[in-house]
Amino acid sequence: IALVLLSLFNDGLLASVAPVDTVVASLHSPTWHPRRFAVHVGSIAFVSTCASTLWLTWLLNAAAVDGTPTILRRVGLVDSLSYGQVQMAVYLHLALSDVGLFYSARAGNGALACLDCPGKSLGLATALAASSATLLALFWPFQTMQRVSEGVVLATWVFALIGFAVQELFKVAAMACMERVMPVADNSAEWHRRNRLVLHQDPNQARRGDGHPSLSLDTAVDRLARLDIELKALRSVLHAASASTH
Repeated sequence: IALVLLSLFNDGLLASVAPVDTVVASLHSPTWHPRRFAVHVGSIAFVSTCASTLWLTWLLNAAAVDGTPTILRRVGLVDSLSYGQVQMAVYLHLALSDVGLFYSARAGNGALACLDCPGKSLGLATALAASSATLLALFWPFQTMQRVSEGVVLATWVFALIGFAVQELFKVAAMACMERVMPVADNSAEWHRRNRLVLHQDPNQARRGDGHPSLSLDTAVDRLARLDIELKALRSVLHAASASTH
């Protein structure tokens, strides 16, 4: 039941409103960089996994019957927990961290998630997902897990927010280190250079014995398309230069 509710109120809800989200268009053309994608996804996944493991460890220590002082007991938010309450606290943390993962992955170019404001639909979906998980943790009506106190809910929220902040800082630091160690080059200039070399190749090597160019129809159409793109770019540059002079 918990997995179904988690998928319904978190993954399904956020994914359903993602197509109508408000996104600021980038000034640069989108380019696929596998290394950037791997570092981006790997950094947030690493911190999220470590945070969930640490939270589970603290909860299990708080559920120990030997009365050993733990961090949650020292702050006074948690006295003792049953196994069902541990499951409930883990469920709440997973629900909150899933929202953080969505926003962290949504931020482009390795930027902080707070710099990309969500649209109204995504904001309402986030509020619904977080509030539903919190209410289920406080008033769990089923028998598989047990509801937790307000102190456990507060501790889970604080830990999830701290984990999200650490996750964002680690992501930005990892992306900055990758850019410094392995800078991602812009391949647009190289593409234009190769295009010019192909278009201006030696005509003696591109001719058949009858004096006509040995070009197929597909190659000719492709070259015409590339020439059209370059001509449009040249016209825009000339138009901007003439406008600036006048």
